[in-house]
Amino acid sequence: MGIFDRAITDIFGCGDFLEDCLIGECCYKCICSPIDDSVVYGDIGAVDDVNFTLSIRLPVGKTPSRGQKVRFRNALYKVSDVTYDSANTSIALHLQSVSKG
Repeated sequence: MGIFDRAITDIFGCGDFLEDCLIGECCYKCICSPIDDSVVYGDIGAVDDVNFTLSIRLPVGKTPSRGQKVRFRNALYKVSDVTYDSANTSIALHLQSVSKG
């Protein structure tokens, strides 16, 4: 296990950072991270996005896909993009309001 793997294990092992999100029928422990600039650029230019991402530790049952619905803090969002960290130990879900795109 590399140093990045140990860091992810430590971070996701701290309950103070963890919240719940619901993707489909599955509940995941996630970490909410703010985005300084709430404008995210996609393939066709600026995409109106929420100002945070949700990180989920791998492995997950099934990787969320673009457009899939996510319930977080009693609000409904959809996945606009999924990125993997450099060590392939977690994913970041970039979210969008369900009314966008």
